[in-house]
Amino acid sequence: MNKRITIWTLAVMLSCSSTAILSSCSDDDLSNSSGYTPFNPYYDRMDVKVTSDIPTAVISNFDDKSMGAALQRRLSKTTTSIQADTKMVLIKGEDIKSRPITEWFEAAKIYLKGGYIAVEKPRDAHMVDMMERLSTQFAKASYDILIDDDDDSGVKFEIEESDDQSSSNSINADAAQMSTRIANIEAMSTTSNEDNAPVAEMVIFSRKGYYQCAPYGTKTISTTTTKKDGTKTTQSHTITQEYNLRYSGYLADGAAEWINEKNSGKVPNAKSRLISKADGNDAINELMSASEEHTYQTALVAQVPTMDYDCYPVRPATKDNGFKEIVRVWGVHNMNNNKDYYCIEQKITASVGGKKDNYTYVPVSPGPEYHAETLYLGPYKENEWDVDFYGAWFNNGDFSINMKGNGDIKLEDAIPDTDNNNVSRSVAVGETHSETNTIGFSIGGMLGKNSAVTGSFNYSHGWTDGTSFTLTTTSNAKELKCVKNTDGTTAKWQYSCGTDMMAGDDDEHPLAPDALTNDVDIDNQVCYSVNNPSGAYTIDVFHKSEMASLYVPKDDKEKLTASTAENDDDAKIRYTLAVPNRAKQVWTMDVTFPEIAEEGYNEVKPKLTAALQNQFPDLYQPHLELADQTEESENTIAYIFNCAKNLITDPDVLQTLKEYAMTYKISEYTIKWYNTDHKVNQDTDSKVKHQTYKITIKAK
Repeated sequence: MNKRITIWTLAVMLSCSSTAILSSCSDDDLSNSSGYTPFNPYYDRMDVKVTSDIPTAVISNFDDKSMGAALQRRLSKTTTSIQADTKMVLIKGEDIKSRPITEWFEAAKIYLKGGYIAVEKPRDAHMVDMMERLSTQFAKASYDILIDDDDDSGVKFEIEESDDQSSSNSINADAAQMSTRIANIEAMSTTSNEDNAPVAEMVIFSRKGYYQCAPYGTKTISTTTTKKDGTKTTQSHTITQEYNLRYSGYLADGAAEWINEKNSGKVPNAKSRLISKADGNDAINELMSASEEHTYQTALVAQVPTMDYDCYPVRPATKDNGFKEIVRVWGVHNMNNNKDYYCIEQKITASVGGKKDNYTYVPVSPGPEYHAETLYLGPYKENEWDVDFYGAWFNNGDFSINMKGNGDIKLEDAIPDTDNNNVSRSVAVGETHSETNTIGFSIGGMLGKNSAVTGSFNYSHGWTDGTSFTLTTTSNAKELKCVKNTDGTTAKWQYSCGTDMMAGDDDEHPLAPDALTNDVDIDNQVCYSVNNPSGAYTIDVFHKSEMASLYVPKDDKEKLTASTAENDDDAKIRYTLAVPNRAKQVWTMDVTFPEIAEEGYNEVKPKLTAALQNQFPDLYQPHLELADQTEESENTIAYIFNCAKNLITDPDVLQTLKEYAMTYKISEYTIKWYNTDHKVNQDTDSKVKHQTYKITIKAK
């Protein structure tokens, strides 16, 4: 054992000599420190702040040590009530029921306009309360947003009601999405309904996706010890985490990072698949109508040596925002062959922290505890030991996806393959083409350089005539060996460290690959087809990760692996998927100006129509075939109307439209969308009539 060095001995001595001083301090004494010191475990490091412009209404009072307070500290602008520029609402779960309904109406509008609703420590009942309050407000809030206009702008937005009650928006997409999300959040929770405990430390809802931080407090750790001869022993125990500024700060860092990503425009999300330009060569997962993204954050756990090496040789250490799983789903329906297609991505990031040799042990009463930026704790040279201990690195990962539901479900393909090299592949699931028609708004190049509207916006009609997928994953760490297996509708991946870390004598060891001690990224994708689909589908998503360390007690090398999953049931989550649009609707877009005689009307209309088509080739399309949830619902056309409104209210665009009226000597004209299909609803045996959506533009 003479090769082992004693770097840890000095750290133990220094740490123990500080124990009496620090343990005599109260949490408040430490949290009020004027600045960060390595020996202050209660200081909020503020590693991540919300850099986006997110004015937030904080309508609850948060304890200083809570995650809600930690997120509040990271915001640049906060108010105590909802204001005109508010983009996020931050509230305690326990305060949901006491807030007035008028406030939830404003919160619904913030959400529908792309803002956020953040809830700290919600219980099951709180989630149900919020869903009920928001669901009743979404329809009215959507209506108000669509018809809201500035009287001085010369543009008016109207929704003309049908004389048939069946024209109402029978399925509000946002209310249905919120209900599904809350069910998924509760399924993801590690607490039971009987516990009356929070289902999450925090959840944040937005139209771009939703975020969930696992509840803080008690965690069950499963540790397996493997001797060099292959003998294994496993034991489980619990650790109880106590709130302080530093812990809650780590959690809030993850939430702040998520908010920044959602506002950066650089991170892919489910909605981005809806706004990409479509043509005949696009794969169907570029056009999907049922899309969702869920981000789940929890701790990464490893076994590390303690300061009191004689009494506590090893103990669990956590990186509280170290494990992040993103599940993205895109789903689309093929009207011609009555099939659904789904593309599912499971993206894992395990943040070990990197090889940093400036770690610090911090004694915290009542016993030794570990605080550092990284779970990895040397050695940094081959065959050099630190008091007989070496760790930790990402050692293993087991992941799987399985779809369930009615109809004939077929797993079409999944990547990466066993060689872990496949990062992109086109998959034909029937025909070999993908034909689409896309409507939307292309405004690039038309506006002046000072325009507030830039780029382009396109929206697919929501179904596909094609039957091909494109699977594209990020490049997984090559230091991880990957084995993929498929069984029926289940795709499984098992990742393992490619280096034999048990190699050599007790005085010898290889170095852990850098890729497994930093941010370990794993990206799995699978595509399904469903023949004769009916209702919603679910996916069972399994995740289990292991960190490992080396330990050499009494000249007998052992590998310790730590996992936060006590058993497989704890790691399996059932997600309910959004239902793709399976009902086709035919809409007409027209321009009218009834103030002039028929002869003048017939002369001006072709010219104005041609001008609109030339200037706005994607905005003005006389014939629109759209998909929606049912024949009655109006989610898609309302979305298109809202996009048209956002385009037209741009000053440069509006000026162009006004100039058309003056050119053709008319005081105003109306662009409208209406449906004359009047299909018979098979369930109610009545004709389906839809509302008419109008935008009126005045010359002056």
